[in-house]
Amino acid sequence: MFDELKEVCDEEEIDKIVVGLPLSMKGEYTNKTEEVVIFVGELEDRVKIAVEVEDERLSTVEGLKSGGVGDRDEEAARIILQRYLDRTSN
Repeated sequence: MFDELKEVCDEEEIDKIVVGLPLSMKGEYTNKTEEVVIFVGELEDRVKIAVEVEDERLSTVEGLKSGGVGDRDEEAARIILQRYLDRTSN
């Protein structure tokens, strides 16, 4: 998986990956959050590209309400990326 992702990033000249961070509704770390943090570290080490995390709370719900054209996971990913872009463009 990591080798394929690195290949795509190299071909497309991608210099950053955004990953959804599954926090609890209170904004606290959970077991799943810890798993994602470990994954992000491994991803950075193996792909050699900066990885940023973005809070993914309620992204699926927001995506479904927006009436997007993709499936549930695609819409959640779109919401997470848009949140990241909105937060970092200021």
